[in-house]
Amino acid sequence: MPIDAVKAQALATREVERIAAESGLHDLVLISDKTQEVSEGWVFFWDSEKHLTTGDVRDALGGGGPIFVDRSDGSLAMVWSGESWQTALARYRAGGSIRRF
Repeated sequence: MPIDAVKAQALATREVERIAAESGLHDLVLISDKTQEVSEGWVFFWDSEKHLTTGDVRDALGGGGPIFVDRSDGSLAMVWSGESWQTALARYRAGGSIRRF
């Protein structure tokens, strides 16, 4: 069942909360103004709230790629941090996959 932007953001928020709980990094947040909407869904970026507040690279997360939420069914995929979300989306559009949870 297709989802809307509000549902997509709720799913991405829940995933960031899950990552925070599993990692012990409890100040993880979505960066709402960086969200990208594409025809297939949305790409949500996230970071530590401390890094967003201080801007200090020492407070930034390492290895956390953006979260893709598929518009058609609400499924989630994590983009590998070693490639751009545009590259991952191009592969997805060509019939490949973005890493699924």
